[in-house]
Amino acid sequence: LQRVQVHSGCSILVVEHDMPLLTAICDRMIALELGEIIAEGTPAEIKAQTSGKRIRCVTRLSPSVLRQIPGVTEVKEDRDAVEIHAAEAEFVVRELLARDPELSGLEIASAGLEEAFLALTKDNGQNENQQN
Repeated sequence: LQRVQVHSGCSILVVEHDMPLLTAICDRMIALELGEIIAEGTPAEIKAQTSGKRIRCVTRLSPSVLRQIPGVTEVKEDRDAVEIHAAEAEFVVRELLARDPELSGLEIASAGLEEAFLALTKDNGQNENQQN
């Protein structure tokens, strides 16, 4: 795939699953699921719609306790650490520090475009199942 100079009024359709590549080459994106548009905008706008923040840390708290913290949407164990997804990191991090003073290895990052698309398609699938 080569970079193309885009001029006003010109659109190029790229069908690709490589999210870092799409982020690098696309000014705007449209996500389709089953022929329906589920999201559109710049890569940053799409990430902001759904993906929230990813918090990684080493904690004594169990995944079940972590899932009970308001704002936590997902918890995954990763070797000695946990990865916590949350809409907003600040409240969750304050709760983590209050509940586990020995918390270490704290990293906070915006979730990526891939997580945003997975969240969009997961939400659509859940909504569809609830309607049936």
